[in-house]
Amino acid sequence: MAESSSYFEAYRHVLGCLQAIDTHNFPFTRYIISANREPHLPRYIKNDPDCTFNLATTATSWVNDEPDTSIRLSLSRERHEASSQSAHLEEVCVSANTGWPSAELMGFDESQMIAYKAALQEEVCLIQGPPGTGKTYVGLKIVQTLLENKSVWGRNKPLLVVCYTNHALDQFLEGILEFQKTGIVRIGGEVSARR
Repeated sequence: MAESSSYFEAYRHVLGCLQAIDTHNFPFTRYIISANREPHLPRYIKNDPDCTFNLATTATSWVNDEPDTSIRLSLSRERHEASSQSAHLEEVCVSANTGWPSAELMGFDESQMIAYKAALQEEVCLIQGPPGTGKTYVGLKIVQTLLENKSVWGRNKPLLVVCYTNHALDQFLEGILEFQKTGIVRIGGEVSARR
């Protein structure tokens, strides 16, 4: 039994559903029930260890020296790729530790690039950090990469985004709307978004 430090009622329904799940078919049994800390490879890498992702659209170089902190502006900035790396960006072997574009070309700092790669190379990945470190930005880049390479991991499978607050969900979905205009369903209350 675990005691939540936040308001229990907000989690009551989720915890009730978790108790009713068949643990034999539960997707994260090894992490949640067995508390295993070593992540497995995602299914798309298990099925094809040499699978490649096209990162050309996701990769960006900042036009000026100071990247804008606004999610909307940073995602909709003019994208330009180094022509010598264009072919390299179109076929990045996801499971390899080498052969990835530089953090700068992807629009990341080094720690953000590590988090981005981990999210694409591991079945479960936790990205955390203090405010202002780019967690939302990295998360949006991960979603953009997954959506642009949906044929690799699952044509007809949805991508589920869960946020702690409605405001965080709205902010994240507004960022997704910059590169994915259709096919988004928001479930929850108190919509604070303009779109």
